[in-house]
Amino acid sequence: MTSDNSAERPPWMPPAETADGKPIWNQEGDLLVGQYVLVGLTYLAADGKTVTSQVQCHGKITKADERGIVIACEGTTWHGQTATLPPDLRAIRPASPGNIGCARPVKS
Repeated sequence: MTSDNSAERPPWMPPAETADGKPIWNQEGDLLVGQYVLVGLTYLAADGKTVTSQVQCHGKITKADERGIVIACEGTTWHGQTATLPPDLRAIRPASPGNIGCARPVKS
């Protein structure tokens, strides 16, 4: 789906504010730049329930603002590519201390 109005939020992007009118993006997002992340993506069929595939990527956050969270991907599959996630801080949480399982073990 595309929009003729480039200022309009894409349909996959979360709303800019919560139901009570508070903005979802805040200054906490600025602290993400430079952080290493492991991202799990789940792709769903048109019914919104059936999982069609799941993938992971990992890398450093290079930019984070109200337009999106940009990751410089590392590893064998996505190396050299850039992933941009919706600017929804509710989906980000710190990892527990220890090794995180991915293509290259990462110490948190």
